[in-house]
Amino acid sequence: MKYVLFISFLYKKYKKQNKLSLKIDDKLIDQVMLDDDIHPVKDFIRKNKLAIVKTAELYKQSRYSFQRCLEYDLQKLKPEQNETMPSKIWMYEIELDEGSKELEIALDMDDTNYTNGFMTRSAEINLHFVGLVPKCLLEENADIYTRFAKKMMRLEDKGIVNFTRDQNKYLTDYPCPNITTGLEVDGQWCRDRWIGGHKSIKFHIQKKHKIHYLSTRKTSIGWLFPSYIFLWLRGQQAFINSSNENQ
Repeated sequence: MKYVLFISFLYKKYKKQNKLSLKIDDKLIDQVMLDDDIHPVKDFIRKNKLAIVKTAELYKQSRYSFQRCLEYDLQKLKPEQNETMPSKIWMYEIELDEGSKELEIALDMDDTNYTNGFMTRSAEINLHFVGLVPKCLLEENADIYTRFAKKMMRLEDKGIVNFTRDQNKYLTDYPCPNITTGLEVDGQWCRDRWIGGHKSIKFHIQKKHKIHYLSTRKTSIGWLFPSYIFLWLRGQQAFINSSNENQ
């Protein structure tokens, strides 16, 4: 199946060019050369909220707490919060094998002022989001809302779960794993947002609802819930339609 892999991050340059590599199970997807700082987009939420909410209209046709979860997510889109969105996003159309296990972001950023055991400046990235989603779900006519909503509503009708009450237990951000509490770096859990040097950041490829997605966990937990980033990406057809694994 064709998937779209995407990644976006802030970058602080020190002196020289740096790079990072994207790999799935040791298969190289791309080598990204970093020449200049990558800054956040100013007022991203204010400029994009209307488009995101418009894209979410079909969500509101669903019932029960699925709709309430959406409203909760949209409440986060407040201009005064100045949500940070990097000014660059890399997107790749890839063929994902059924047995794919992990995505690796390999940093090659040995660019510091290290001297006599001291270091005060270095090149670093701040990973904002990374995701994996079937290309067909990003197309304008994809009925992703109904697909997720029907399954969630059946569980609530049977009294098995209550998604509003137990969001943290049952809902998993899709298609971008939540990395605000940390991520796996060199095999260890890391809470630092800025990362540099020769490091390996890894995400596990899980499968749920018959589709693959990225996770910081080694096991599949929770119910996939499309986030505002997913809604925003659905409106970026120019990027999606031009993406390919050679870019």
